[in-house]
Amino acid sequence: MFEKMIKNFCAQNLFPKIIIIVFILLIALNIYGLYGALKVVRQYKKIVDQQNIGFRFAGLDEFIKGERIIGFYTDMNLSQDRNSKDLAHAQYMLAPVIVDDTSVEYRYVLMFCKNPQNALKKMKEINAVPVRGNNQGVVLTERVNYR
Repeated sequence: MFEKMIKNFCAQNLFPKIIIIVFILLIALNIYGLYGALKVVRQYKKIVDQQNIGFRFAGLDEFIKGERIIGFYTDMNLSQDRNSKDLAHAQYMLAPVIVDDTSVEYRYVLMFCKNPQNALKKMKEINAVPVRGNNQGVVLTERVNYR
């Protein structure tokens, strides 16, 4: 009879312990799965970050048909990776037109400025008017009386 009581007691205490162990294992597996999912998301964000830049320049190609080269002006430092990516994506989106970041001496000049006042100042300086712009800081300008 005493043995039966001990077996019942052990069986009663064993069940909650098993449940706790199972829950701990499930939590550990979920944490491992979450880590794997976060790793995939991090990889995806790296790709998307690079791909989203190009939409800033979408649609401008229809305004510069027939041009071989356009100028590029920015108030940002192109030696920084993020800003140089913007130039590369502009070139990609507007290909086969060449985007020359060293000169604004072309009929069309693509301006990509964080500060709109800088773009306005440069437009006055080179005697250009806006052709197309967006809220991303991109303005395609055409120089007045160009050749």
